[in-house]
Amino acid sequence: LNVMRGQVVQHKIDKEVKKDNKEKVEKTLLEALGLELEPVTATDEKIIRKELGDLKDKYYMAWRVKNKATDNKFKTHIKESDFKNTKLLWHGSRNENWMSIISNGLILNPNAVITGKMFGNGIYFAPKATKSWNYTSYRNTYWAKGNSDTAFMGLYATAYGEPLDCTCAHHYTKAELGNKNCVHAHAGTQLRNDEIIFYDEAAV
Repeated sequence: LNVMRGQVVQHKIDKEVKKDNKEKVEKTLLEALGLELEPVTATDEKIIRKELGDLKDKYYMAWRVKNKATDNKFKTHIKESDFKNTKLLWHGSRNENWMSIISNGLILNPNAVITGKMFGNGIYFAPKATKSWNYTSYRNTYWAKGNSDTAFMGLYATAYGEPLDCTCAHHYTKAELGNKNCVHAHAGTQLRNDEIIFYDEAAV
């Protein structure tokens, strides 16, 4: 990501012409993708370490990444909703998935290769970092069977609102949620850890 900050797209993407000297200007790769990337603040780091819980010793570095398109959808979703209750939740994925996730957002793709779909075609999060960690590429992770010394997770703002609570697997759809904002599957009967699932891409 640090390399990408200064990288220029080789083919001409969205060329602009300066009015003063007609000089052609090409956007950086990040700008072309509609992304903003910056180091986290000291306050951000405190939040991240707290949310990592038992994994805080794994922390190395973090970036605040904003996808303008998904960010605008999320803000509109919150503005048009009757609630203002949001939550920070973890999402873990293999290293090779993150460029696509950052560029396109988390997409509801029924044909995507996803590890586990106990609650249907949704976007899966966890309140505990250890749950999401096991979907990353780190060595010997439970679900991903990782073999890397480096792994990535995302800490997302989500439109939690009022959840539909459950304890047993069921392939939910957005229509089944009614006026609920997400499914909160609680640990106990079939799960070791809570999972929170969204069925609207704009909700994250």
